Amino acid sequence: SGLPYDWLRDDQRVECKHGKMFWNKQAYAWEVNFSGVKIAHPDVRSDSSFDDLLLAIFSPRGIHVIRHHGKYAIHRVGVRGHLYGLRICVQSSRGMLDVNEALTFIINKLESNGCKHIASVLW
Repeated sequence: SGLPYDWLRDDQRVECKHGKMFWNKQAYAWEVNFSGVKIAHPDVRSDSSFDDLLLAIFSPRGIHVIRHHGKYAIHRVGVRGHLYGLRICVQSSRGMLDVNEALTFIINKLESNGCKHIASVLW
């Protein structure tokens, strides 16, 4: 549609980014990344292209939806971040091998930094 957000809900622009958990060999940890997040960030973007940011984590247990508050785990992606957006990256503890334990750790990490786990669809 060309809009910088995914849908409107009660006049709020909602963006939903998704990421799949994967094993990061260099970090020796489970990780999930969300890319192309067009969020306000110093020296990159002056404003966000949405009012509400949802993160959908695809894991072996299901899909887990987190409402992101706009500040935690945001990383620059280079000089073109203002065009393509930034990246949100969250990792488990180093050496945490069990994917289910890592998922719980990642969700708890997001929540302890102000984000909110709002839904899970389990298989």
